[in-house]
Amino acid sequence: SLASATPSTAGSGSPTVSPTLVPTTTGSVLPTLVPTSTDSVPPTGVSTSTGSVPPTSVPSSPPSSAPSIVATKRPTRSPTLVPTPSLSTVASVRPTRSPTSVPTPNPSTDTTLRPTAAGPTEEARARQVWIDNLSPFLGDDFPSTQLQSDILNELAATDNWAPDDTSDNHLWMERFVLSLFFESCGGDGWNLSGGWRNPNSDACDWFGVSCDSSNRVVSLLSQFNGLEGTLPSEIGLLNALTRIGLQTNRLRGNIPAEIGRLTDLEFLDLRNNRLEGRVPAAVENLAVSSGTSILLRGNDLECTDNISDLDC
Repeated sequence: SLASATPSTAGSGSPTVSPTLVPTTTGSVLPTLVPTSTDSVPPTGVSTSTGSVPPTSVPSSPPSSAPSIVATKRPTRSPTLVPTPSLSTVASVRPTRSPTSVPTPNPSTDTTLRPTAAGPTEEARARQVWIDNLSPFLGDDFPSTQLQSDILNELAATDNWAPDDTSDNHLWMERFVLSLFFESCGGDGWNLSGGWRNPNSDACDWFGVSCDSSNRVVSLLSQFNGLEGTLPSEIGLLNALTRIGLQTNRLRGNIPAEIGRLTDLEFLDLRNNRLEGRVPAAVENLAVSSGTSILLRGNDLECTDNISDLDC
């Protein structure tokens, strides 16, 4: 009877409030709030703050900080800072300064100064060739005059000529003597001077010069041609000469005594110049001993009167 009275009262009157509120408040509210705040919040808070954060902080920070800081900084700084300055400073500064400062000045100074002293230049070798070929005619002291030295240097520097027979030093000598004659007699002002001092041509092709079959100079003719200056004494070395015709020019000074060596000379014409002084005895003797025809009128010369072939 008690069991059935309770449900029924709860459904009709005042018993309805009590049974409803109690079970709801205690059975419904409490169980709901307790399990939610106790079962739900703590696990969430614990697993979030305790289970989630600690595992994340501990495994994440120590492993990543330690390897990252130690592995990154130490290997990077040690290889970068220590090896690089050592290799770069030592390898680039020392080798560069040593080869540049020490080796460079020495080779450049040596190569500029030594070759000149140690080995002759092309011009010096050419000069020596001329000296070797001319010394038998001009003496061991050749060149003995400033004009000889000037012509020698010019020929050594610019002349490309060489005889077919290099052993015939007469050809070297004759080219040299004719070059002296050109310079001493004002060749740059001559009316005609074709071929003279041409570094590539043979002297036999020069204007007024004639040669025999052996290329020896046998004739020197340059009359009415504006010659002005003095006759060089070296003209006496042209010992194959048979004719000299230099009349009507402006030659001055003395007649070189060396012309008296030209024993093959057949004709000497020096008329109408400005020559002066005593005619050398060796030149006068050519008229006597060799029958040379010597024409000297029109100058201020002193001659021997009793020589028939001497027209003075």
